[in-house]
Amino acid sequence: MLSELTANLAKLILEFVKSNATLFQTNSNSTSLGKAILDGNPDTPQWTESLNANSVQLVAMLVSDAGIAADQPQWWNSAPLGCLLIGIQPRGGWQIMQRSVQWGQDKWSSSFGVNCPMNVLYQYFSCSIRNRIEVWDSVHFDSPTEYVVGEGVEIPAPATDVRGRKASTVSMFEKGLQRFTTWGSQRDGPEPGPQPVKRWAKVMVDDYREFNLARPSKLVDGSRGGNGYMCELLRPKVGGTYTIDEQARWQFVSVVLVGMGLLKHQYHEKWKEVLAQDFQVDHRLGKVFGTLKYALILFNFITICLVVAVAFAMFDKNVFRGSLPFLIQIASLFAWAFGSIGLLMIGGNPRVHIVPDEKGVPEHIQERINEAIERAASASSHGGQYPSEEQKEYLTLNFGYLHGSEFHPGGGGTCKVRRDIVEGLCSSKLKLVRPFAWYLCMGWFLLFLGISVALLIASSLVATIYSQILAVGILIVTAVARGWGISGPEGWMIPKHYMRGGAGYGANLLGQMVSRAR
Repeated sequence: MLSELTANLAKLILEFVKSNATLFQTNSNSTSLGKAILDGNPDTPQWTESLNANSVQLVAMLVSDAGIAADQPQWWNSAPLGCLLIGIQPRGGWQIMQRSVQWGQDKWSSSFGVNCPMNVLYQYFSCSIRNRIEVWDSVHFDSPTEYVVGEGVEIPAPATDVRGRKASTVSMFEKGLQRFTTWGSQRDGPEPGPQPVKRWAKVMVDDYREFNLARPSKLVDGSRGGNGYMCELLRPKVGGTYTIDEQARWQFVSVVLVGMGLLKHQYHEKWKEVLAQDFQVDHRLGKVFGTLKYALILFNFITICLVVAVAFAMFDKNVFRGSLPFLIQIASLFAWAFGSIGLLMIGGNPRVHIVPDEKGVPEHIQERINEAIERAASASSHGGQYPSEEQKEYLTLNFGYLHGSEFHPGGGGTCKVRRDIVEGLCSSKLKLVRPFAWYLCMGWFLLFLGISVALLIASSLVATIYSQILAVGILIVTAVARGWGISGPEGWMIPKHYMRGGAGYGANLLGQMVSRAR
């Protein structure tokens, strides 16, 4: 009995070795795909070999990565660095597609098992806009955290260049040059300038509009029907409650009203453009992906040249000789990285249009807006002095937190926003869209994923032991990068070169789950 089992096991091992002989051979045929698959005539390439065990395993890895699988939008690829770290590993093609189509409610998203509920969409914008209010480098509004320091510390004057501009509005090139020239002396020390404390400062916008608000919080909880941040005008009617989607929408509007309270007077007529440019409530690719986009254009050119060279060596003349198996592995990695990072990038931010709500402003909200207009026109709201026509246009808004049907104004604060902006926001809603450019990019990036898989199959036909070792090493190293990308902090969503000089977050962004639950 034992001898029969031993004989059968030896037979199975022998058959496995024979069926996967290309994994253990290094000969003249293994350095040229043309020679490896030709049958006598070197001018007539023919596919004559099947996939070996190693290549089948790698192909399977392209469509299996539970680490980035989710049936709702995730924020991993909302940061350029997250796209880079996650996309560089040649694994999980299906899940990469999930993340690329995640901001949608159409057949594209349904085909990959993902859907974007409206409360999740509003949650994303509420959190991202709150963070941009604090640190985004914009000429359109002031930051409540810029040069906020502890008591007794002198606030430094903003630095200016030869043309008298604020340091926070200098060009991206000048910022990069300044960081490069000072990097050696500052890399081990604290960041220059004042260190912000965990609170928002009182701001006098345009020298006459007081902005005095506490930092909005509980935004994720509020978008799920819990304790939500809310403008008092937008609270439910007496005795009523909001659905989860409704509460998420009005919480989003409340956060946008906070941003509009900081908007400078000369940009009031362009408030929708400010929403698109600074808060990314738009149908275009996010501004934070600008650097990554141009880097991918350059990388695409390099990848195309490498793929063409490798294809020429495989099917025409092997000019690389024994290096061909390694170059095929590298070309496959480059094609995958380009396609995967690009797909993650185009799925990094929601594409939306601001559209009119067919129901208009809800009746109970319109009544409160009318009351606020009357108060803005009364002398009692301006210290007993009759307000000017311009002052009448600004409504005083109070903020607090909504617990079911009960509104608690304690600690929220107040700001002033122009009435037409308030009415415009209350009569609008967001609509998810996919522009034509999105479809073009989707097709182009998918093409390179296909090229990567084809090269992976080709590599199995000319594989050497050392080229397979290289492939395994790539998977191990890039797996570490992908893990880093998935666990990246919320602070990655706004790269440093887009941040305002002297400003900081009003709370510590401790990590993916902790920061986004606060």
